[in-house]
Amino acid sequence: MRKLKKFAQHIVHLLYPRKCIVCDKIIKPDKFLCEDCVKFEIYTNKKCRGCSGKKCSCNLKDYVYDDCIAALVYDGEISEAYKKFKFRGQFSFSKYFSDKITEIFLEKLNPEDFDLLCFVPGSHAKRKNGGYNPAKILAYEFARNINVPVSNVLKKVKKTKVQHKLKMKDRRLNVRGAYSTRYKIEGKNVLLFDDIEFDRL
Repeated sequence: MRKLKKFAQHIVHLLYPRKCIVCDKIIKPDKFLCEDCVKFEIYTNKKCRGCSGKKCSCNLKDYVYDDCIAALVYDGEISEAYKKFKFRGQFSFSKYFSDKITEIFLEKLNPEDFDLLCFVPGSHAKRKNGGYNPAKILAYEFARNINVPVSNVLKKVKKTKVQHKLKMKDRRLNVRGAYSTRYKIEGKNVLLFDDIEFDRL
């Protein structure tokens, strides 16, 4: 059975070869980046639990969470690859990003410390127009990797502006009061998941 499965995978790779998510070069089926593009994979190596910067600028003031973890720097070729997943329907890229998030998470935290994982919901208008929520897709794959149950507890109750178009000082105001919970989660250790981290939000 194992040989048959391996043979089937080989046939699939011949018909639909795995390509590098950055340059489209054909690569081995267990890889996502070619040897030339691995250099673009820059880990965040962040230190501060609040602002996530290498040099803390917040002193953990005004934060209601205990830790903030990000996997890869959103810049250059890797950010372009992520845009292919987020905006152009390259869903197969999700495994690469969810695996990287899992790798960094397991280095810093223990999944057994969390009762549930919830993702930041997208806008109703975007879903109605055929869009999808990349944070939800990655959250489910990530949760499966670390064996933490996913909850749809968060709901969006207020329309917001696009975060990345706002100045840093306006981003927190933009999302204030925009989300609510479907049920009480007091006393729970919650792992909140979003696809892109904005520093000092």
